[in-house]
Amino acid sequence: MTNNRMELLAVITVLEQLKSLQKDVYMYSYSGYVVDAINKNWPQNWVKKNFKNVKNVDLRKRFISVVQVHKIQFHWIKGH
Repeated sequence: MTNNRMELLAVITVLEQLKSLQKDVYMYSYSGYVVDAINKNWPQNWVKKNFKNVKNVDLRKRFISVVQVHKIQFHWIKGH
């Protein structure tokens, strides 16, 4: 499993565990990959291009479905 898959899966798993929908969620991650995906609105482009030339399509689709049901603010923090 690649780092990108693990980072996406971590966020997906956490958000899927939330019991109520439409919550204000503040997520902190050292993963620029995950933080940039939301803050730079990459999911819209993935869908627009029908996931062409995109890796980890299965997780990206799952990621999109879970982030759409909450009001999420992603914040990058320095890791390692």
